[in-house]
Amino acid sequence: MSQRELAEPGYTHAYVSTIESGKRDPSRAAVEYFAVRLGRDVDELLTGRPPDLIPRIELELREARRAASAGELDEAMATCERLATQAAEYEIPRLRSKALQGAGLCRELRGDLDEAIRLYEEAEAVVRHEPAPLKVEAIAARARCLQMKGENRTAIYALEQVLEALEQEGLMDPDALVRVHTSLVAAYFEEGAYKRASASAESALSLAPRTTNPEHQANMHLNVARMFLAQGRAQDAHSSLRRAEDLFRELDLLQEVARCHHARGYICSRQGELDQARQEFTRAVEGFEQAQAPIMVARSTTELARLERLQGDVNSAEKHLHEARELLQDQDVFDLGEVYRELGLCYFTSDPARAESHLREAAGLFKTADQHVEFAATSRMLGDLLLEQGSTEAAVEAFRLGITTIEERL
Repeated sequence: MSQRELAEPGYTHAYVSTIESGKRDPSRAAVEYFAVRLGRDVDELLTGRPPDLIPRIELELREARRAASAGELDEAMATCERLATQAAEYEIPRLRSKALQGAGLCRELRGDLDEAIRLYEEAEAVVRHEPAPLKVEAIAARARCLQMKGENRTAIYALEQVLEALEQEGLMDPDALVRVHTSLVAAYFEEGAYKRASASAESALSLAPRTTNPEHQANMHLNVARMFLAQGRAQDAHSSLRRAEDLFRELDLLQEVARCHHARGYICSRQGELDQARQEFTRAVEGFEQAQAPIMVARSTTELARLERLQGDVNSAEKHLHEARELLQDQDVFDLGEVYRELGLCYFTSDPARAESHLREAAGLFKTADQHVEFAATSRMLGDLLLEQGSTEAAVEAFRLGITTIEERL
């Protein structure tokens, strides 16, 4: 089209020429007129964005999320990186942040926690001038990685800061609040702060009917189930896990469904339902292997080893524990602590010296990971072992360390 063909009959070709040369900005009415003449959307003329760009990016991000959960990390990572670049080009910070979070999740699932944290921090920085609710997902993801690295207090601080920001800005967004409280349930629980964990769980449950994000709801039910178990409410825990699994299946998130099996196995094992627990952990291992999630495979394998030890099959338990150890990296301190503690319990009667060595190793790892409750529990086991061997003073010291650690946080 020539300038005259575009302009007439509503405007002159000279007016179009001044717009094209940058000497004049068109009025809103003129933009709407030219959009009709060009057969284009008004927003596309104003921003350069194709009209289907935002819904298309959102759809691709959802597909990448499912791919990551299914273990297709290379494909998901490539998609997220491409979409982050595209969102930056068209100046859509919200979607750029989501794409960076997707890339961070891929790194997290590979076990590269430092790079995942860097990407989550970049995702947060992209929306630093936006309202607090848009920062919540990146902060919660970073806090999760910090917990896995053993930096639980730092994780709690980050989550409490964003919760305070939401309250100060008066942005009581139900989805954002549920996301933060859900993360705080897990972080407080690991810290041994059960009253605060319970309070966050109650807040999340009260807000859940007003949320629109099904993945937030599913994660809330998954984390709250652990709190129900700690309160002796096993039936509520099972109900919560069923709801979480249904939601994750609707979202086609494979790894998260496996997490539900792991959590259900944990509840059954603590309730003494060992055969049912074995079935759940076996299904969890299969799901995590399919999703290529080595840390979670190790976690469920360690729980299977615990069941075998309780049922008297120490050889199979030891074999599974060595398999779990091979899957873990040195930075996976919490999970390594679980493996070494179970090894210590396997040798408790047959080889007290090896048992002591492994229990001390586990205690050191739990201390490094800021897992105070687990440190105290392991110290008690070590004290029991030393007491049986007649090392009374050493046993008393182990008991004292465990008690002191818990008392400091009461």
